[in-house]
Amino acid sequence: DEPPGTLEYEIPEARFYRLDRRLDIVGVDPSVDRSGCGFLTDRAYEDLTGTLEGLDPNAEYRRSDCEYSPNGLLYIEGFAN
Repeated sequence: DEPPGTLEYEIPEARFYRLDRRLDIVGVDPSVDRSGCGFLTDRAYEDLTGTLEGLDPNAEYRRSDCEYSPNGLLYIEGFAN
């Protein structure tokens, strides 16, 4: 099937697609995670786009030494790292 937008984030259970303000969450394993959709609020959309625009595509960003350990992949077009 055609993806419902740009793949932005992926975890083992689901893939998160964005098309402008619409978010589609597609469950990879329906027994673990369900599919769904929603829309970003103005603030969430501005926070997301502002953060992405502020990142340096040539910098290497690493996880800090905090306890939080995400098990996902973030897709950002045009980044070398």
